[in-house]
Amino acid sequence: MRGWVPWVISLVGMVFLGACQAARGPRIVVEDPWARSSPMVTEMGAIYLTLRNTGSEEDALIGVETGACEKAEIHETYQKEGGSMGMRPVEGGRVPLPPGETVVFGPGGLHIMCMGKKVDFQEGTRFSLTLRFEKYDPITVDVEVRK
Repeated sequence: MRGWVPWVISLVGMVFLGACQAARGPRIVVEDPWARSSPMVTEMGAIYLTLRNTGSEEDALIGVETGACEKAEIHETYQKEGGSMGMRPVEGGRVPLPPGETVVFGPGGLHIMCMGKKVDFQEGTRFSLTLRFEKYDPITVDVEVRK
């Protein structure tokens, strides 16, 4: 019976080591994904969310995909010459996610721009959104349309 004891100890050690390794590196948490309601005749829509990197390494959001749009891009709001506001793709298509930090995508700032809407962004509508990162695995979330 003693022959199995070293095997069990080794197995428990490997599981513990694996758990420790999984805790290192980036660990991305997506919170409160939502889209602003807009009529179907409007070809564009905005999607918002919060990203938290609870890991120990920097990562970056590098892409987004959804079947609700022909094309989705990471955008930012900026101030044009003369004081008016504009929207443009984020330079390099990359949003850094430092370890231990939270990045908010919200009205008037970072957002995901849905171009060529395929669904009506009517309050209560839901659709999926996949976020792609440099290091972390892709995350697919359920987006709810709100006012």
